[in-house]
Amino acid sequence: MALHRRPSEPAERGAAPSGSEAEEDSDLQPIAARAARIANEAGREGTREDAFSLGEILQCHGLPSDLIERLVALAVAPPHARRLVDRLAVALAAHFHFLPLEDALRAPLLLYGKPGAGASTLAAKLAARFEENRILVVDTDPRNAGGAAPIAEYLDVLGLPLAVAPDAGALRALTAKAEGRAVLIDTACGAPTQAEAAECVRKFADAAGGQSMLVLSADTEIADAAAIARAASSSRGSMSRGPSVR
Repeated sequence: MALHRRPSEPAERGAAPSGSEAEEDSDLQPIAARAARIANEAGREGTREDAFSLGEILQCHGLPSDLIERLVALAVAPPHARRLVDRLAVALAAHFHFLPLEDALRAPLLLYGKPGAGASTLAAKLAARFEENRILVVDTDPRNAGGAAPIAEYLDVLGLPLAVAPDAGALRALTAKAEGRAVLIDTACGAPTQAEAAECVRKFADAAGGQSMLVLSADTEIADAAAIARAASSSRGSMSRGPSVR
């Protein structure tokens, strides 16, 4: 994680901040001021500098300003955490709620996302946590019936079998015979920004009687990730609610 300089530390001796740097600093000043006020009300002192530093770090990673403000405000308040990194951990835990993997897999879990997002890789990584008799992995892409799909290669290395369900009826039959095993479903439905992809996810999730989980690549731009997540959320009215898994 890269740390940018603080406003009191110019990049070179005698150098003035550039126009873009000055603009970023001015954006963070009110955030730091509000965070410091919250911290003072909570009985903490000397946190304005920490608030500004944390704001810079989050800004580096492209977070929107309203989210930066919420996280910084949460991070400066905990009286029991002295280090900035510990206070950030408290803020993230308070703002984002993750479902333990064991709870997420109490029902069949369907993974979907745009091509290349990593749904197949994630399915394999999750399956690797289980013994063969405790996990059922299903691929819904009929083109992969010959075993040439990436998920098939991953599972072959792990020594785990792969079932293929080319349609909703086949998936319903497979999950009905899971016999207590956790069920992971790798789909090729695509991104929920497309209506046909959202319908594909709904159809397979209903057939499996499970939940859907959107997969986003870690290098997805913030604006693109937000647009995809909003599309997934808007289509959830007719889909199973999808969890975030830690």
